[in-house]
Amino acid sequence: MDKLERRNTITITLNEDIKPKKQGKSAKAPDRQEAAEQKPVQPVEEMQETPADAGEIEFDWKLPAEEPALNKQQNSIFSENVKQKKVFRKGRGIQHLFVIVTIAVLIGSGFTYIALKTITSKDPSSKEASALLENQAETVPAPAAGETVAVSPLKISMVQGGVFSNKEAAEKGKQLFHSKGMPAIVFVQQEKYYVLLFAGDNLARTKRIAQEYRNKGIDSYWKEFSLETAKGRKVTPAEAKELEAVRTLYRELATSSSAHMLAAKENHDASIQHAVKQLKQATGDDKGIQKVAGPLLKAAEVNGSGESVKTALETQEQLLNFLLAYQDYIK
Repeated sequence: MDKLERRNTITITLNEDIKPKKQGKSAKAPDRQEAAEQKPVQPVEEMQETPADAGEIEFDWKLPAEEPALNKQQNSIFSENVKQKKVFRKGRGIQHLFVIVTIAVLIGSGFTYIALKTITSKDPSSKEASALLENQAETVPAPAAGETVAVSPLKISMVQGGVFSNKEAAEKGKQLFHSKGMPAIVFVQQEKYYVLLFAGDNLARTKRIAQEYRNKGIDSYWKEFSLETAKGRKVTPAEAKELEAVRTLYRELATSSSAHMLAAKENHDASIQHAVKQLKQATGDDKGIQKVAGPLLKAAEVNGSGESVKTALETQEQLLNFLLAYQDYIK
């Protein structure tokens, strides 16, 4: 035990006479580490206080025991910990990237949905859409000078008293109905002569009115006609507007007189007066349209005088005259 302790002990001698030694060829230079270990560790102040004539002082300096080096297992565990931290940091980076990409996709999807919702919106009820439509309507160019347009056919539903192959026979049939106090006209279409008795507003009501004639002992039928302009004939935009006003008033009067004939409780006075006003504003000084519109204006006056069958027949007399005037105008 004493030997073991001495092995870890350095003896330091102070004020010893040091004799210079000759270094031979075989002498080795002192190792730097040994020289450093043999340096006095006494503080500088204590060394300076030691008197020069003091005798030889000797004491032992015990070195601390060597600390065992870290074993390989500890080093490997430490290295493994480092790798785990690096892997953990790498994993966190991937997670952050995944979160960012997910958020970006969600935001992009939201904006895409809003854009599609805005684009595929079918309801132009906003103020901007309404203003845009109004501006477009205001910017429609006026018709150019000399421009003409086609006239659409006028569909009519009629009570028919007979059809003849020649005009003379048709005229005799018309006079027969007049003698019974019924309005009638001879209407020519496709080289046939029809004796027309009543202008209905639609085919269903016209069939019912024809049945009323049959109940009175008058053989009658119903038929639809189409009044078309001559082939290739067109009118100016102003004339087309006038004709439309004329046709509108005709339809209103046909509806009202049909209701009177069938004793239906309907009041069309307001719509008829409005149509009359529109017609007068549209015709102006056009003599041709005024000739066509004349029978309608008379029919409007008669129709407002009552709701009886007699009123209906008097109104129908003017409507039948209108159909003849209209057919002559569009030829």
